[in-house]
Amino acid sequence: MKRFFLLALLLSQPAWAEWTAFFETKGSAFYMDSATIRKTESGRRVWALVDYKEAQKGPEPYYSIKYLKEYDCAGEKTRVLQLYRHAARLGEGEVVMSDIKPTSWEVPPPDTASAQTMKQVCAVELK
Repeated sequence: MKRFFLLALLLSQPAWAEWTAFFETKGSAFYMDSATIRKTESGRRVWALVDYKEAQKGPEPYYSIKYLKEYDCAGEKTRVLQLYRHAARLGEGEVVMSDIKPTSWEVPPPDTASAQTMKQVCAVELK
């Protein structure tokens, strides 16, 4: 019975339970879902999330952004493959904007969330 209860408890966790915080600024927190790290031709890709403490301005206000990012580990550059702005925190609520067109490759500035993510994601050993 205890096993069933524990299993039920684990399965009832919200979708964002996989998000692991890895970087924080005064107005936002950055999360990554390590379970989504995959190999690509140039390196790795992973789903990440930015959660804002206050509503961000745009055509429609939003509190969070979920994005699929690709990392060229050898070239030390990144690009966004997909991006979704959400009306609520932690990637919840209505999607108020989406973009599924890959951006250009960029070298992330040092000491930024992007540079931290690249370092962590590229360090993961995948089969």
